[in-house]
Amino acid sequence: MSKGDFANNKKPFKQKPVFLLALIVGLLAGGQSAAGWMSEQGVPTTQKLRAISGSAETAVFAVGDSGTIIRYDGTTWQNIVQITEKTIYSVWCASAEAVFAVADKGRIFFFDGSDWIEQDSGTTERLRAVWGASASEVFAAGENGTLLSFDGIAWSAENSPTPFTLQNIWGTSSTDVFAVGGPSGSGGVGDGVIVHYDGDEWRVVLEGVTPRLKAICGTAEGALFVVGDDGVVITSSGEPDTWEIIDSGTSESLKGVWSSPGNAVYAVGDAGTILQYEGTAWETADSGTSVDLFGVWGATPEDVFAVGAEGTVLRYDGQTGDNASSDCPFLVSLHSRDDIRLLRSLRDSRLDTGPGRAVAALFYAQAAEAAAILRCAPDLQRRLRHLVSANRDVLETLEKEGRAKIDAGRLREVSRFLEDIRQRGSAGFRASVSMVLYGIKSRLMLGRVGLLAD
Repeated sequence: MSKGDFANNKKPFKQKPVFLLALIVGLLAGGQSAAGWMSEQGVPTTQKLRAISGSAETAVFAVGDSGTIIRYDGTTWQNIVQITEKTIYSVWCASAEAVFAVADKGRIFFFDGSDWIEQDSGTTERLRAVWGASASEVFAAGENGTLLSFDGIAWSAENSPTPFTLQNIWGTSSTDVFAVGGPSGSGGVGDGVIVHYDGDEWRVVLEGVTPRLKAICGTAEGALFVVGDDGVVITSSGEPDTWEIIDSGTSESLKGVWSSPGNAVYAVGDAGTILQYEGTAWETADSGTSVDLFGVWGATPEDVFAVGAEGTVLRYDGQTGDNASSDCPFLVSLHSRDDIRLLRSLRDSRLDTGPGRAVAALFYAQAAEAAAILRCAPDLQRRLRHLVSANRDVLETLEKEGRAKIDAGRLREVSRFLEDIRQRGSAGFRASVSMVLYGIKSRLMLGRVGLLAD
């Protein structure tokens, strides 16, 4: 679209002014925005994080050594008051008001949305895993084959068919539950075991033919995936007694696995290992870290978390590309990946509108140059960070309602930023930015300031 074309087709910019949206979302809409796995900022702990679970993007819990519990509320990570000094090995969320965590010495804690309450487990064995079909159908597993069940009132011991430590537990319902594990110890040796509960009894369904097993999950289509030492991955079509070892492509020990509703499977493990499986083969992802990873969970297929040593929290946005690194200039410029996520959401919600398509088409070709300019301009990075922060209320309202108000002062600030970044670009980049500047100035001159709409 040339400047002349723009002058003859002002409707997307004058009559439906998405100027602030065009400024920020347009620059971030292309392939040069932050992508892939990146470290979360502002994580309030350096303790080893051993597990993560949530009920939504606004209710995510991670647990670990020294009684660490941190929570993500959709905006920031926060420390939860310490409820134990013991290591917390696993957490499972039925909802934001029903969270279970299990720990050393048989300790079980329940979060009701306000307070953490210790529940009587009836055991002093170290508990390694917790999972439930509902808040009143919960299972826990641990050392020496320990298996417990919760009926919404009390925990009871289950008859276990194995003496081995059970490291992880997962099921499709309260009558179809699996637990996996193997010999105790940190040596990384020994054969694995899988046990299954059918609603009546627990029994061994696999033993002695694999390395020690660490985690299990299932897909919406009924496939089961189990991961463990030496990069082992075994799978089943859903039949408890039929298992097959598949090539994971790594020899690093795998310690966590999670399946998205879209049937993509993510596995994490030692030395920052992250694998992704989408039905054909395991592919290695660039995690950007070498620390051991222990847990993985996602709110959606486009919003997946992994946790590990040294308080590491990684986050995946469903994107791939060569720019999936923490030095992405847009990420550096903004406060967090949540800013980028908000802007992408705005962009995507408008791709099926005429003005939205015009904005996207205008800026897609310029995203790479915008990134290059920002990468070398700390002053512009600071100003872009300020613009998003100062107008977050406008952006959030626009995202939720499709309409928002912005005053003349904010539009002038946007205009000044655009002018400064325009001057540092090529001729094509300057022409593209000039189109938006024309629309902003026209609106200011006409006094038509106030409403932003799609």
